[in-house]
Amino acid sequence: MDEHRERVDIISAEVRYFYDRKEPWRIYHGATHSTHHMAFQRDSIIDTSHLSHVVRVDRFQKKALVEPNVSMEQFVDLTLQSGLIPKVTMDFPGLTCGGGFAGNGRASNSFKYGNFEKTVTS
Repeated sequence: MDEHRERVDIISAEVRYFYDRKEPWRIYHGATHSTHHMAFQRDSIIDTSHLSHVVRVDRFQKKALVEPNVSMEQFVDLTLQSGLIPKVTMDFPGLTCGGGFAGNGRASNSFKYGNFEKTVTS
């Protein structure tokens, strides 16, 4: 948990740096399944590609703390080790939890639980 907090604190400081200077910036989250051409200046990005860890899985509360670049495959594998499985498991294993949240990720069981973002509490 301490490592996660440190990673988030660094990103927070970077956001504050750009905000204080009123400079535009973009987030770079690493690999993408998008076919759009991406052009950006390296000195105006905040790199979040390293946020790819399942921080913890709590069997008793049936909750997980997951960073945004965790793939659905990784998330399912780690929750299964605790005897759990996410309510909504997006069908493409390479999709990330952050992408599923931001992109209204759907799955075959969304009819019952809603899209992936509906299973996220914060």
